[in-house]
Amino acid sequence: MGGISFSAVGGYNTKKAVYLVCLIGFLCLCVSVPVPFLSTKYPVYALIWLLLFFGAFLLPTITGMMLNSVPVKVRASANAIAVLAYNMLGNLPAPFIYGYVSTLGIDTENTDKKVIKYQTSRASRWALGIVMGWTFLSVGCFLIAANIKLREMDEKSLKGEEDEPEDTPLSTRHESFEERPRVQRKSAIPESNMEAYAAVIGNDME
Repeated sequence: MGGISFSAVGGYNTKKAVYLVCLIGFLCLCVSVPVPFLSTKYPVYALIWLLLFFGAFLLPTITGMMLNSVPVKVRASANAIAVLAYNMLGNLPAPFIYGYVSTLGIDTENTDKKVIKYQTSRASRWALGIVMGWTFLSVGCFLIAANIKLREMDEKSLKGEEDEPEDTPLSTRHESFEERPRVQRKSAIPESNMEAYAAVIGNDME
């Protein structure tokens, strides 16, 4: 769904894509805020499913935006650092934070089961609220990056430059094969297949 949607707005390297990411990020906030306050399991399941859906919807596009913002020669390193950040700032601390916060405020010496149940429920809500609150941090960081990205796009448009760097591989650009200049089309075809293409297309390859 994410790939189809962002392709429909012109690819991930367009202003419309940035605005669409901001919109989906806002929806992530909308579905994460009510979760700690609900007591019925099925609405919680539905909201968490939507949060995961929107996250999976955005992740490939945001990764593409991130990699496109750095030179080609360091994109492999940038991707590795991004994956490390996903795990160090997301997957790793979440279980620890939830488990730690969910034990706070519980009087283990109290023998009243109702009191312990209330304290456990309250602590779990706080823990879940903190984990869900991570969404605000993520969306906030992206809004800062989006502001910088949009300003760079405006500066490039004023200078008449392309949004994509010149060293971007041809396969990642948005022009169709027919729209590329002859030199680009020729360079996009492997030398081993050049004779076969030339025989079919004719002098247009020269």
